[in-house]
Amino acid sequence: MKNRLEYTRVEPDTEARIRERIQGDDPEIVAEALYSAVRFIEDRRFVQNACLDKLESPQIKIRWAAATCLGDLVYFGGVSDIDRVITALELAISDPSIAGPASLSLSMVKQSGIR
Repeated sequence: MKNRLEYTRVEPDTEARIRERIQGDDPEIVAEALYSAVRFIEDRRFVQNACLDKLESPQIKIRWAAATCLGDLVYFGGVSDIDRVITALELAISDPSIAGPASLSLSMVKQSGIR
């Protein structure tokens, strides 16, 4: 198993395929689909809600991606319910396995000035 983070390019995909992959069970595929959704799906409410839902996944890799993607949504200008996102990220920080990305995303949300 790798002990270091490594950048992986997010490949373009169709919206239909991304939506389908988000609903799957394979943590690798679902995580990749979340990263793709942030970049390639215009329905930002769908992406936000998918990320919020996946914060409760039993799979760490999926929760990690969901927490990261909520911060990415701010960067790409797509948070539609800021209070819900802030509340979810504050709760996610209490999960030691995703506290890092949840904290970074929460910081990005708060620094964005969106209210």
